[in-house]
Amino acid sequence: MHSTINNPRISPQPSLNGSPTHLHTARIARGKPVTIFDDASAKAELAQQKANQMWISSNEDNAIVFDITDSGLDAAQFFQALKSQYPSIVGALGQDCRDRNIAIISFDTIEDVPRACSEGVVIGHQTLLATPTFGGDSNILRLHLDKLPLRRADKLEPQVQEVMGHFGRVIHIGLYMDPQFQLFGGKGFVMLDTAPKEGIEYIPLTHKIDFCEE
Repeated sequence: MHSTINNPRISPQPSLNGSPTHLHTARIARGKPVTIFDDASAKAELAQQKANQMWISSNEDNAIVFDITDSGLDAAQFFQALKSQYPSIVGALGQDCRDRNIAIISFDTIEDVPRACSEGVVIGHQTLLATPTFGGDSNILRLHLDKLPLRRADKLEPQVQEVMGHFGRVIHIGLYMDPQFQLFGGKGFVMLDTAPKEGIEYIPLTHKIDFCEE
C-alpha cells in the first residue's frame, strides 16, 4: 500500500521500494542547533555523520557559522587564525548553543562564503569547515528521511532533490553511512527552505511521501 503527497496537483506515483518514505521535521531557531531524533540510537548515529552541521538563522550579510566545540581551540586562537586567512571578515559573534560552541562570522564580500565552507580555516593539523547561515526571512526545516531506497548517492540524491523540491528549496541533502562499513542504510536528511518565493508555490509537507521511478 502506498501513501501519496496530499495535493491534487501532484499525481500519485509508486514508491521505489514499495513503501513510503517517512520524514520528521524540526524548525530552526536563531542560535539553536537542530534536534531531529528522539531515541538514543538515532542520536548516536547522527553524531557520527560528517554532514551533521550547524544550521543557524541570522540577519547578517554574507554570514557563515563555525562549530569549534570539538576542535580543542579557544575563541582567541580561532579568531586569530580566521582573521589572518580571511581579511575580508567584518564581524564575529561567539555563542554557546546548548552544548555547542559556535561562531557566527560576517564577511565584507560574498566570495569568501563558499571558500570558508569548502576550504575552511586551517589551524595546525586540523581544518574547520563553515556552514552558511540563513536569512531572517527564511523558514528552514531539517527533515529526517527514512526508508529510502538503497542506491548510490549519485543516483539517489538527484531524485531526493527533485521530489523534495515540490515542498521547498532544497539546500542540502545528507545520506547516513554506517561508520564501520560505510554502507548506506536507507536513512538521510534534507535541509529545506519552505518560505514563499515570488513566482514559486510550494505544496504542504506530509508525513509520508512517495518517491517515483525515473
